Amino acid sequence: ISIPLFASLSKKIASQYNASLLSIQKVVKIAAGVHHQQVSQKSTKRVRVAIILDLRILNQTSPLKVVAVYQWGYASVNHAENALAALQSVILLPEDEYDASTLNVADGILFLGGISGNKPSVYLAKPHVRDAWGVALVSSNFTKVSALAVSTHLAREYYVAVGLTDGSISVWSYEAAVAVNKLEKEMKLLEPVC
Repeated sequence: ISIPLFASLSKKIASQYNASLLSIQKVVKIAAGVHHQQVSQKSTKRVRVAIILDLRILNQTSPLKVVAVYQWGYASVNHAENALAALQSVILLPEDEYDASTLNVADGILFLGGISGNKPSVYLAKPHVRDAWGVALVSSNFTKVSALAVSTHLAREYYVAVGLTDGSISVWSYEAAVAVNKLEKEMKLLEPVC
């Protein structure tokens, strides 16, 4: 991470978690996606980059595990301190089991495969609205999410493909997650397509 981006991460960690960031111990996973922003009558495309990080924190023996979300294309060229990129948010990873390799970003939403209540699940977060995860169960079987792929189609069709460790694959619509501003555990965030 470049120096200006590290500085903003350090400030965010201090203000949000009352902690002093010493260093980035490990970059675990990076995912990038396009976010379509409606400005007047025109749709503008922006890039969001989500990075799962293990952070070394002063006076802590174990790393702080977070997702840092940066946005490109929002800042002005004239603001050298932002260099066209800005830290949008920092979110703690879900408390339940998750697979960092499944991280995806699309339409302003973060996707992460995992397990919630011993069931395979997809965690969803909308960092521009709230720094928390919603969860959607994708099977009643005792298996794990092993792969995720999110469509980034210009026609605004919202699909996520989910692969499980038992060899099954399913496709879900995440249109409901796009439509709401507050993702809650009780909400139906994914609808089965096939």
